[in-house]
Amino acid sequence: MHAEFPRSRVIFALALCAALASLPSNGAAAPRSVHPALSHVEPGAALSERFLSHGRSGETFVELILEGDVAPGLLRARGFEINTVAGRWMTARCPIGLLHALLEVPGIDRVQIAERCKPYLNQSIADAHVAELRTVPPAGFSGQTGLGALVGIVDTGVDLAHSDFRLPDGRTRVLSLWDQTAVSGTPPSGFTYGAAWDSAAINDGITGESDPDGHGTHVFGIAAGNGSATGNGVPAYTYVGVSSRGGWAA
Repeated sequence: MHAEFPRSRVIFALALCAALASLPSNGAAAPRSVHPALSHVEPGAALSERFLSHGRSGETFVELILEGDVAPGLLRARGFEINTVAGRWMTARCPIGLLHALLEVPGIDRVQIAERCKPYLNQSIADAHVAELRTVPPAGFSGQTGLGALVGIVDTGVDLAHSDFRLPDGRTRVLSLWDQTAVSGTPPSGFTYGAAWDSAAINDGITGESDPDGHGTHVFGIAAGNGSATGNGVPAYTYVGVSSRGGWAA
């Protein structure tokens, strides 16, 4: 024989369960998605070094991309560097000693590592059929030469002294430069890392910029080199970039 409960008691019990389930827990809600590489971060290990960087005083940062509904100012107040913010997404630099604390901040739904970009180059002027759109010296620049265009490039750096990146009078064609790996100098407005310089500083030779890897200079040449410095026995203007008369920012 089954006991029968009044319908009103059943409804009350269900409502009570729902209310209890909605109450916040005493512990902080962990992010719903955390990149597995963050479970064990070891400076010096290849797996971790993909997303680690160093500050001006030598401190180690974990480079991250966060998603959630948490105020950037709140995170900054807790010691995390927040840079780009786009809706629910933001880039962050977390001191390695504060990583566990970051993962306990309520409102963060996803924590992803921000790996450094790798240099891949698999296209060139010939592949893009640029020669069909313009002419270059000795016949002279004509057609779609990039005059008036602004080119933005993110890479390993650039050889600012390279003649391909200078005007005939010797001034730089680079309008601005942001070295995100620099540990001295002034970061661009709104950011906490690297150093930025304008064309005047570049012309004065005070940037200290270099490209020991060489990949960045290679890419800059393809994107915007004017071809005047072609060497090693090859005639000038044999290799001319796409926006050969444009200005650019890096």
